[in-house]
Amino acid sequence: EKNEYKTWLRYTWSQIQPGLSPWKLLKASQIHLMSVIAGEIGLRLQEMLGLNPEHFTLSENICLVIKGKGSKGSGYRKRTVPTSPLLNSTLRDFLAQFPRQKESPLLQNPEGQRLGTSTAHQWMDETIQGIQAAGLPIQIEQKGFGWHAFRRTATRLYLEQSSDILKLMRQRGWAWATTASHYIGDEKQKRPMSRPPLYIRSHGHGD
Repeated sequence: EKNEYKTWLRYTWSQIQPGLSPWKLLKASQIHLMSVIAGEIGLRLQEMLGLNPEHFTLSENICLVIKGKGSKGSGYRKRTVPTSPLLNSTLRDFLAQFPRQKESPLLQNPEGQRLGTSTAHQWMDETIQGIQAAGLPIQIEQKGFGWHAFRRTATRLYLEQSSDILKLMRQRGWAWATTASHYIGDEKQKRPMSRPPLYIRSHGHGD
C-alpha cells in the first residue's frame, strides 16, 4: 500500500509542469496537495475543503481540523491532528508559490472562493483516468473510490507506526470504536488485505 500511495503522489507531482496556464498550474498543485493532506492525516473531504492556512502551525507540526458549519453545537467539533514532514514541506512549497491570507481558503476555485465538493470529486475522477491511462501499478476499484479512500490509507500508515487506537480515534474524529473497526480490522488481525489498498466501500460505514 505504501508503494501505491507513493506512486499516486509521484503521478500528481508529475502533473505540475512548467508552461501550464496559471489556473491549470494551481489546479495540479492543489490536487497534489490534497493527495498529501488526505494520505498523511486522513481528513474527510469536507474537513480538507474547510482548511485555511491559519489552521496549520507547522512549527509545532499541528493542524486544527473543524467538522461542522456552525460555531457551536453538536455539528461543530474541533480536533488537532499531527502533521508529517511530507505534509509540512508540501504545504510550505505550495504557499510559497500560491500565497494565501491566513484566514482565506487554502483550496480555491478560479474565482478565489473555497473549492467545492463537486469540483473535488471531478478532479479525483480525472486523476484516476490519468493514472489508468498511464498504466501505473495502482489497484483502483472505480465504484465508490474517492478522496475518502485516503482516510483508510492514512489509517493503515498510522498503524505501521503505532498501536494506540484511542489516539487514532481522536485524530480521525471517530466517536465510536465500531467506526474505527472498519478501518483497522485487517491490520489488527494481521490478515491479508481483503480489498485494494486505496479502496473505500461505496456504502455502509464511511466516516
